[in-house]
Amino acid sequence: LILGSLVIGQIGAFAGETGDSARSTADVEYTVNTNPINPTDPTDPGNEIKPDPENPGTGNAGPLSIDYISNITFGQKVASGNAATYNAALSRVINKDDSAKPVPNYVQVTDNRGTISGWNLAVKQEGQFKNTKGSLLGAAELSLLNGTANSANAVVGAIPSTNKNIALKLNASGNGVNSTVMTATSGQGSGTWTTMFGKDTTEGAESVQLHVPANTKIEKGAYSTTLVWTLSTDAAQ
Repeated sequence: LILGSLVIGQIGAFAGETGDSARSTADVEYTVNTNPINPTDPTDPGNEIKPDPENPGTGNAGPLSIDYISNITFGQKVASGNAATYNAALSRVINKDDSAKPVPNYVQVTDNRGTISGWNLAVKQEGQFKNTKGSLLGAAELSLLNGTANSANAVVGAIPSTNKNIALKLNASGNGVNSTVMTATSGQGSGTWTTMFGKDTTEGAESVQLHVPANTKIEKGAYSTTLVWTLSTDAAQ
């Protein structure tokens, strides 16, 4: 009788007191992000801004895209036979209250691939500054200085490197030569990044320059050129 009581007690404890276990699953599926990314404030990525109607962005589709490029303007200058260096006007962003905020000239890229495998941004000048009467013959040179990377994702180890001293060169045929602007190696550059030319508006006001040497033939009228920006997965470009 005593032995029978012990056996019955052990069976009751095993069935009713030690609990139970089971398994369930959780999953997530990613799709390719091809949405265009709006411009951000390069000086304050957390500042919510509106597209600038005068330069709303490229509208390029992702997942690896150039989202925005500042148009560079030097304004009206008085012709001179002397050497001259001109500073470009600052760019701007439009705040939510429709007020304009000056910012350094900048370019914005986004990497939404999720691979964190790196990329390279390069720029070249398509040709010399021209107008309907000719071009700025000689060594007129456009410079993009003090490149500064910024992002809401700017954590140590993830920040791409920037070129601090870009002088856009033309070869003997008058064609542009690529210069690296920003490079993200493996583990860097995920999400949206800007490169400002100048870390703030004070430095930015002197970071995009056009140098026109002495004895350059200048005709009355507006001169312009085109900059070609290339974003690629070749970090060695």
